[in-house]
Amino acid sequence: MAIKIMICDDEMDILDVTGMILEDAGYEVISVSDSLKAEEVFKTEMPDLLLIDCGCLVFLVIKLLLH
Repeated sequence: MAIKIMICDDEMDILDVTGMILEDAGYEVISVSDSLKAEEVFKTEMPDLLLIDCGCLVFLVIKLLLH
């Protein structure tokens, strides 16, 4: 079973390129561009690793990390 990585970034180019690189390396990638939907996706997908854009809402980052 592949390691599941969730990427949260509001820039689609970054999501696309990062996602392609990680998928080529054999990871399962979940891309989210809407920081308000990130919590819901995180809870349903339960990724092994979370990559979050520093520009994302600070409270969302803290909430996800405490989950």
